[in-house]
Amino acid sequence: MYEFLYKSLKEGRHKKTKYVYTTEDGGDFLNSKERVKNINEYKKRKKNRYRRRKIKRVVKPILCAFPVVSIIIINLCGNAIVSNYKYEINKLKKQLRKEEIVLDGLKMEQLENSSITNIEENAKEKLNMDYPNESQMRYIDLKD
Repeated sequence: MYEFLYKSLKEGRHKKTKYVYTTEDGGDFLNSKERVKNINEYKKRKKNRYRRRKIKRVVKPILCAFPVVSIIIINLCGNAIVSNYKYEINKLKKQLRKEEIVLDGLKMEQLENSSITNIEENAKEKLNMDYPNESQMRYIDLKD
């Protein structure tokens, strides 16, 4: 009986006839909420079901792929940020090494300039200084 009605519905023979589908044992084929009262309602329901199924077929893969794609994008952004920080750290380490080399050079220069022999040589050569003679020395008594 159902096949006959289905075929007749497809062919469009019963457009405004009222139907309630029953099974062979006499029971309702559909529950009371889903009973079809006319062919146009039945066709609309079928069409809407097909659309819903089609939408579900399209939406399900998108909804499943969205979290995966978002996780991949977040991971890539995180890696980009980390690599940028690593680049900055290496750049600062190189700058620190250069500054340490300059500091070591300045310390060596300070040691050279602060040694007594170097001070004496600089005084004799650059300032034309010499040790005082006996006639140039004066002794001062600090007991007063």
